[in-house]
Amino acid sequence: MRHYTDLVAQIGLWIEDNPGIFTSRQIDDDLGLSPGQEKKYRSIILNRLAQKGIIRKEGGQSGKWVKRETDLEILDLSKEDTPVNMPLPLGLNDLVEIYPRDIILIAGAPNAGKTTMALWIAHEYARQSAQSAHQSVHYFNSETTAPGLKRIIKRYPMPELFYGEGQKIMCYSRNDNFADVIFRDGLNIVDYLELHDNFYLVGDMLKSIHDHLGDGIAVVCVQRKPGAAYAKGGAITLEKPRLVINLEANPPHGYICKIVKAKNWKTDTNPNALEIDFYLKDGWDFIPKSDWRYVTETDRVKINNAYLKEKNGVKGYAFTFTL
Repeated sequence: MRHYTDLVAQIGLWIEDNPGIFTSRQIDDDLGLSPGQEKKYRSIILNRLAQKGIIRKEGGQSGKWVKRETDLEILDLSKEDTPVNMPLPLGLNDLVEIYPRDIILIAGAPNAGKTTMALWIAHEYARQSAQSAHQSVHYFNSETTAPGLKRIIKRYPMPELFYGEGQKIMCYSRNDNFADVIFRDGLNIVDYLELHDNFYLVGDMLKSIHDHLGDGIAVVCVQRKPGAAYAKGGAITLEKPRLVINLEANPPHGYICKIVKAKNWKTDTNPNALEIDFYLKDGWDFIPKSDWRYVTETDRVKINNAYLKEKNGVKGYAFTFTL
């Protein structure tokens, strides 16, 4: 039988090597503790570690523990809070600001323009970097083959930014565990977080991506059911991103872009819930069909009727908007 002091050291090392939630039984099995005195010592040791604030019971459950994370990061409030020169389509830059370590979430139904917007941001960011010291651009794609992606990229004005001698955007095939490959100080574009069940995990994935960022930015695409208020995963997907955009197809009138969450306003006007209608020119360029404005369901019916009247040769709008 091992002495109490030996077990204190062995259990302490085991906890250091096994971060996260653990159980008393796991310690018993891994260390081969014998019934009786050794397990009694284990109970005493864990309770004393809890009293010292080193571990705590998880969820109030007996025999279930977690090591407390007590490291604190001191915020340097003397640093200037400078926004990133981040290109965004449809005049979003006039409404919101993006800062280092921000996440931008693009939520859209299939064929609503998520990939097009993600590639637009990558393209414009890299094009800016030709004249400035922008960080690297990294595009993680989970659904398109290399030939398919190249066909899309050729629509953009400077496809050479994606390949060849002028390459500034690195493209990767990646399906999951994006946090493991996030570049701390670059522009990271995840297209897209692919989940077929357990959608509640999206919130954890976004948090993990955020935790791996340094001064970099992450643009993350997520699927959303047509007409749904939130991306798959629900309201928890709003927690970490500083900007959340919903994209919606509005056939045959083009598309809708709605600001679901904006934390960093550029003006005194609250941009949350503003939306704009747009169409895609040449398959890549975002062209506004309206101003940014607040739209109700009743308004949307009137708007689409106005588009139909214009299509049928009736001049002027059948419906006007005011902020």
